[in-house]
Amino acid sequence: MFLGKVASAIDKKGRWIISLTFLQSLFFILLAILFRRNQTFIGFAILMNLISNLTGNVIGLMKLPIIQQKVEEKNRRQALGIYQSIPTFIEPIGQALGVTYISMTHNYVAGSLINAGTFFISACLLFIYRQNFNVNEAEQQSEPTAKSTEKVRIIDGLRLFGKVTHLPTVHVVSATILVNALGSSIDGILTLYVLGHPYVSPFNFGFTILLINLTFVLGNVLGSVLVNDPLKHVDFKGMISLTATCLLLLYLVLFFNLGLFWILFISFSATYLTGKLNPQLSALMMANTDAKTISSVMGILTTVVMVAAPIGSVLFVGGYSIIGKNNTMRVCAVIAAAIILLLQSIPFFQEPES
Repeated sequence: MFLGKVASAIDKKGRWIISLTFLQSLFFILLAILFRRNQTFIGFAILMNLISNLTGNVIGLMKLPIIQQKVEEKNRRQALGIYQSIPTFIEPIGQALGVTYISMTHNYVAGSLINAGTFFISACLLFIYRQNFNVNEAEQQSEPTAKSTEKVRIIDGLRLFGKVTHLPTVHVVSATILVNALGSSIDGILTLYVLGHPYVSPFNFGFTILLINLTFVLGNVLGSVLVNDPLKHVDFKGMISLTATCLLLLYLVLFFNLGLFWILFISFSATYLTGKLNPQLSALMMANTDAKTISSVMGILTTVVMVAAPIGSVLFVGGYSIIGKNNTMRVCAVIAAAIILLLQSIPFFQEPES
């Protein structure tokens, strides 16, 4: 939420995006210098990485008004899908290569310089095309459904979330948080499951986990970039319901030990759907919010929804180790079913909006 306010308050966003990207490069140059003198700055490295990630989040929020103004409304969903799928595809590859290089060479200086170089190249490319990032916030007027003040409260952002999805605020926020809590724990649960049930896969543990992770990435990327598929007319309520259904099916597969094929198939389906959710929501928000408040609103929603991720990981992955696989699957399946019932009960409590 704070980062969203910071991003909204910054004028001349294109200039700041370039400057902050150069700053991220400087962070890792400084880290390389420190590692050159002493190899024990691991704590400082973690701090630098955290600061760099926070800076990256601010940059991402500042890019939203630029996309809002530069991309026509009919093309925003696909543009946002491509934009959001790039880190989903690149980050696991970069992390794997980085960890492999560091573990083989123990050369933290070179690792830091590689990071610095990638940020520097990115900043240079942004500088070359800087004219494309100029955004005139005064040109964009808020829609009648949007909050037009620069100061957006948490409740304003959540109410707008309900309004653009045509759902009661409490219902849609609760369902989104619960789905995110369940989804964030899947990776850890599957790791523990494969470790404890090696017979479900014909492959060894490492290759099985690699297949699962590749399935996650492929599903998310394809879901983000493929807009004109049979699901293009499904609304946000339908997407959340389908995602919860896939999670429910996955828990049943794990409960009954149905094998790797079904794990991969349902995992792909779930991540394909989640890959569509973020671009769809961002496009809806852009259509109903002005350029001055879009960063604040998305910052609020991201914070409120993402707070469920660590909670879900601790509760469900931790629960797997404490109360066992079957009991954890029962709890998760009940929550997934409750999400579906919560969303499907909405027509009984709310008149359809014209």
